[in-house]
Order: sequence, then C-alpha cells, then structure tokens
Amino acid sequence: MSCYQCHGCHLTALALYARREGIYRHYMTDPEKAERAAFVLLAEANYRSVRARYPNEPDPGVETEFCAHGAKQHPEGLEIVKAAHCFEHQANEWPGWEGSQAHELIDAIVYHATREIPGYGAEEWGYRCHHSEAPPRPAKPPPTPPRMPGLEHWLAVEVYRSEHDASNGGITSRARTLYVPHAQGPTRNPQWELQLVPGERGGTANFVPRALVGTARHTMWGGNFVHCSDARWGEWYGRQPIAVHDRVEGAR
Repeated sequence: MSCYQCHGCHLTALALYARREGIYRHYMTDPEKAERAAFVLLAEANYRSVRARYPNEPDPGVETEFCAHGAKQHPEGLEIVKAAHCFEHQANEWPGWEGSQAHELIDAIVYHATREIPGYGAEEWGYRCHHSEAPPRPAKPPPTPPRMPGLEHWLAVEVYRSEHDASNGGITSRARTLYVPHAQGPTRNPQWELQLVPGERGGTANFVPRALVGTARHTMWGGNFVHCSDARWGEWYGRQPIAVHDRVEGAR
C-alpha cells in the first residue's frame, strides 16, 4: 500500500516529542493532556488520508492505542525527522491536509528536530561551490540573540504558565510579561529580563532569568514557556515557544 495507518507507537513518539519540547502549546489548552490531544489529532489525519486513498477498502477505524511505553523512550533529531516524514506521507492524501493543525504540527516538529541532528550547528549557513574561481564570501549566519550585558533593547513576551506550575516561585509564576533581548526591541530597562543560554549536553537552548546567568545557582525548567506574536520574535527566536528555566531549589 502507498498509504497506510501508522502504528500507535509511531504516533505516540511524535506526540510526546511535541509535548516534551513545548512545540504546540499555542493551540493545546491543557498541558497535562497535550500529548493525548496531539495523538488524536495525528491519528484522525492519518485515518482521513487512508480513507481518501482507499475509499472502497474495509474501514480500518481510527488508531486509538496510545503506547504506554512511549514515555520511557526519547527519540530525537534524525529519528523524529524520519518518523515525521513517514507520517506526512501517510497522512497527506485527504483534501484538508494542507490547512490542517496536524500538518502544522508535523512541520513544527521537523523544523525543531532538524536542528538537533548532530553536526547541523557546525555547518555553514548557506552554500557556495568549492570549485568557484571567485573567492568565497564569508558565511552570513542567522541572527543570533545578543548576550552582552550592556544591551538596552528588549522585546516583551507572554508567559505560558502550566496549570501545575513547578517553577518553585520563579519569575514565570509571578509575572505575565517578561522581556528578552532584541536589537530592535522597543523597551528599555525592563523589570523582568531573560537571557537565552545553550541547553545542557548540547540540548535545546532555553531562557534563564538574567540575574541568575553566570552564577552558581543551578536553574531548571518549571513547566512554563514564553512566546510572542510580534514578527521580531520569529526573526530571532523561531516560531515556537521557548522554555524558561527559572526553578531554583532551596532558598532564593
């Protein structure tokens, strides 16, 4: 068959990855049930595709078996990209695929997971033929959020707080609006400042309260994110919400 229903483990892996990375919180209203909602979203899109491709075949029904062992597995990078590409091939036969939330979710997963593939960050931004007689132009990297202490321009972002906030009194539990660096940001000298820092062991970058950057205080994720609908957010930080590591154990 050129189109088939993906196994529940396949759908579970994609749904859990999206939930773990905070990829689709902007339209999933309950974070505690988000992976199940994503599973249903993907399963229904896959089912519609199979029915559209094989209308005269017996109805297979929608896949409903969420893999109970999926939470113990943590596929990422290339594994997730291949799983997402496979799913899209099985789910794009029905007329509503292009504008569906399932399509939006798969695109976001691929966009995010591609950057986790080993070696991606080391490659040049752009390409020039090595046999060209003209001297190569310096590679132009994508805009990088500045981290210099003297930066005065900031962009206001909205806090997406989990129903079960575990930030231990962090700034995401106290403020609805925070501020991130941006050279064209309209705000100066805000009260709540965040700084983008690399993830541990090469993991996904996250925001940390600026007052804690460079200190001995170990910060952790408390379940909350920040995001902004302003186009300037997308230019520097991408399309997805970013986790805020503002949980600190012990006395503050």
